[in-house]
Amino acid sequence: MTKVTTRRASGVPRGGNDSPKKTGAAPTKANANPSTKERILTVAEQLFVRYGFKGVSMRLLTRESKVNLSAVHYHFGGMEGVLRAIFERHVVSLNQERHERLDACLVDEQDPLTSVRRLIEAYILPSLRNPPSAKAPKGNFARLQAQLSVDPSPEVRRVIDGGYDEIGTRFARMLRRYCGHLSDQEFLWRLHCLYGTMFYTQADTGRTQKIGGLMNMSFDQSDRETGIRMVAAFLAAGMLAPPSGLGGEVATKRKAA
Repeated sequence: MTKVTTRRASGVPRGGNDSPKKTGAAPTKANANPSTKERILTVAEQLFVRYGFKGVSMRLLTRESKVNLSAVHYHFGGMEGVLRAIFERHVVSLNQERHERLDACLVDEQDPLTSVRRLIEAYILPSLRNPPSAKAPKGNFARLQAQLSVDPSPEVRRVIDGGYDEIGTRFARMLRRYCGHLSDQEFLWRLHCLYGTMFYTQADTGRTQKIGGLMNMSFDQSDRETGIRMVAAFLAAGMLAPPSGLGGEVATKRKAA
């Protein structure tokens, strides 16, 4: 049996110029109340979903959350700090579940197809379990993740990278062990498609339902977990499919430990 080291889920490291600053004038008594911080985050999450990160000004946030500017700067340092704190609310527990599921995959390895399917399930299921249509706050964060996954702004990329780089790298390394038949380029392109599937499912734009309707078919997502497992089985088969023979790269054989 492979020895498993339990990992603590990574949060979103602080960085950039938006780290909260405790210097200067102290906030008012009302602003120092912990509920003020939570109210700012709840309102900001709703506004980011509605208008996008760049579409929310500090003025709009303070007006809608009914706080003054000093409260936002005291708790978060700026808008990037607000976004980072929103991610910390959700991503710490999300990544903890992913680590635990990946640990379980190490303990109980099976045939390559089953093992790869379980790895993919371990990574995508916690993130996709709650659709954007779910009630707040889980539905809000699902929509926010989908939006920010394609947002190129530096502030957003720093927050997302800080939240997901560690767990994403661990997942990719574990998956790579089963894909020694693929060159690095072909492996990364297939991983790219796997991420694309996850992001599109997060977005839940209704496009698949629309096409299904035009074909007189119903796309039932009521049993979402079963649907995600179907997707994981499809992705596993794709990752293990024979090399395309394109690109001219020679695969480096990797032993599946």
